[in-house]
Amino acid sequence: MVDIAKIAAIAASSSFTSVPVPVQLKDCTCVEGLAKYLGFKDYDELKGIVYPSTSHHYKSFRIPKKNGDFRTIEAPRKQLKKLLKRISTSLEEVYSPRNATHGFVKGRSIVTNASKHADKKYVLNLDLNDFFGTIHFGRLRNLFQSHPLNLSHSVATVLSHICCHNGKLPQGSPASPIISNMIAYRLDKQLQTLASKNRSTFTRYADDLTFSFTQTRGRLPKQIVSLSRDLQLKLGHELTDIVNENGFSINSSKTRISARSHRQDVTGIIVNERMNVTRKYIKQTKSMIYAWKKFGIENAEDEYLKNYHGKKIFEKHQRRINEKKGQFFRKIVKGRVNFIKMVRGSDDLIYRKLAYDFSALIGKPKPDLIRTPLDKACDSIFIIENMLDQSQGTGFLLKGIGIVTNEHVVSDIDEDLSDLLELFRHHEQDIKRPVKFQKSCKSRDLAILKPTTSYNGIKRLPVGDDSQLGVGSKVTVLGFPQYSPGETPYINTGKIIQSKLLYNEKIWLLDIPVIHGNSGGPVLNERQEVVGVAAIGSPKHDNSTKLHGFIPISTLINYAQENNKSNNNNN
Repeated sequence: MVDIAKIAAIAASSSFTSVPVPVQLKDCTCVEGLAKYLGFKDYDELKGIVYPSTSHHYKSFRIPKKNGDFRTIEAPRKQLKKLLKRISTSLEEVYSPRNATHGFVKGRSIVTNASKHADKKYVLNLDLNDFFGTIHFGRLRNLFQSHPLNLSHSVATVLSHICCHNGKLPQGSPASPIISNMIAYRLDKQLQTLASKNRSTFTRYADDLTFSFTQTRGRLPKQIVSLSRDLQLKLGHELTDIVNENGFSINSSKTRISARSHRQDVTGIIVNERMNVTRKYIKQTKSMIYAWKKFGIENAEDEYLKNYHGKKIFEKHQRRINEKKGQFFRKIVKGRVNFIKMVRGSDDLIYRKLAYDFSALIGKPKPDLIRTPLDKACDSIFIIENMLDQSQGTGFLLKGIGIVTNEHVVSDIDEDLSDLLELFRHHEQDIKRPVKFQKSCKSRDLAILKPTTSYNGIKRLPVGDDSQLGVGSKVTVLGFPQYSPGETPYINTGKIIQSKLLYNEKIWLLDIPVIHGNSGGPVLNERQEVVGVAAIGSPKHDNSTKLHGFIPISTLINYAQENNKSNNNNN
C-alpha cells in the first residue's frame, strides 16, 4: 500500500518555491511541478483533492447492457473531471496509436474498426474481461514511470491516485480511454504481429478484439483459432498467452466465430460482404421518422422516451428535455441517420431517403438527397441528333476531354458541319446546345466534340481506371436508346463476360443488352466513374446479337492525346 504520509513529507521537505510551470506532463520532475502543471497554486492545493481519497469526487450509476445486465459507470464530478480532461489531453500528445487500435482514437471509430474485416471467410470476436477494472493502481504507476513519460516515482504515484478510483481505472473518467490504450500498447503490437504472421487481420476497439481470415475452415491458423468439423471453437495457445501475459483475460462466454454464410458482426456493424447496419436499426429509424410525421415531434419524443430509449436520463438532462420539447428526439433521429450514412455511405439510397425525410421534417427539404448518384450522372448526358442523316445517339461530358460519343453517331460530320448536330438533355428538350466538331476515328468508333460556353456549370463525369476491370466486373450503362420526348434515361447494370478484339481494338462484352441509340453513352463503374463508351448493340431491346459491349476508357484517353490533326477519316 502506498504510504501517503511519506509522499506528503517528501513533498513538504523539498524547496518548491522556485519550481517553474512545466510545459508538458513529461516535464513534471516533482509533485509541486505536477500541481502547477495541472493549474494549482501549489502541491498542498492539489493534495486536498486527491487525499485521502478521490471517492467523494465520483458519482456512480448503472446503465443497462444489451444482454440485460448492467454496467456501472463511475463519473467524476466537475472539479475532478476538469483535472482528468487536462491529463487526457496531455497523454494524447505523447501517445501514437497502433494501426490495429480503433477505440478512443481521433479519426477512428467503430466503422473504421469494422471496415478491416469486411468480406472475410471467418470473423473471430473476443471480449476482454473487466477491461478497465483490471487496470489497477500499480499498472498505472508503472505506465507513468515508463517511456514516453518517464516520470519520477512520487509524480507517477500522485498522478495514479488522480486517475484511479477505488484502486483501479474507472469506467466513466475522461482519462480512462487514453490510459487504457497506453496500457494495451504492447498487447496491440503483439496481437497485430501474430495476425500478420498468419495472414490474418486484427483490430481492437476498447475491450473488443477481432480477428478475420480469408482461409478456409481447415486452414485457419491454429496459433489463433481452430474450428472442428462439428464447429467447436478452440483458441490458440499463442493468442491466449499474449492476452494473459499482458494482464488481461478473455471472456469465454462472449467468444464466437462466424462464417460468411452466417451474420458476421464487428462492433455492432455487419461485415459479411460490405459494411451494413442491422435491419432492425433501419426499421427503428424509419419508425421514428414515421411517428414524427404522423403524431408530431413532441408526441413521438414522449413515446420514444417511455418505451424505446432504454438509457438513464439524469435530472438535469430531463429538465432540458422538458424545457425544449422535441429537440432531444430531433438529435436522436439525426444521429441515427448520420450513423447509417457513416456505415452505408452517402450514396446509399436508404440513407438518402431517410435524410430527405429528416430534412423535410425540420422544414429544410433537400430534393437532391432523393436523386441517386446515377440520376446526377444523367445530368451530364445528352441526346445527340445528327441532322445530316437524321440519326440519333448519346453523348456525355467527360472531365478533361469534352463531349464524347461514337463516330457512327456523328458520321460524315466535320468542323464545317458542326451546326448540323443538336444536343440537349432529356429534361431540357427545348434547350439546344451548340458544339464544335473536334475529331473522330472510324476504326475506334470514337468522336470528341468541343463544348461551347453554353455547357458551363454542367458537371463533367470523372474518368475511371479500366485496368481494374475483368470478367465479372459490375458496370452500369447510361444513355437514350430510340429516344422520344418525355422519356427518362436508360440505366442498366450488368457484368463483363468477355474481352474481344474488333478491328484490332479491344472491347468488353456485357451480359445486358446495349440498345441501338445507346451508342456513345458512358459506362460507369461502382464509383460512378467512366470506364468506357457504349458502342455496339442491338436495334431491339433484346439479346438478338451477342455483341453488347463498350470501348475501354483507356482507348479514348489514348486517342484524345493523339495529334489533333486527325479528323473523321480512317486513321
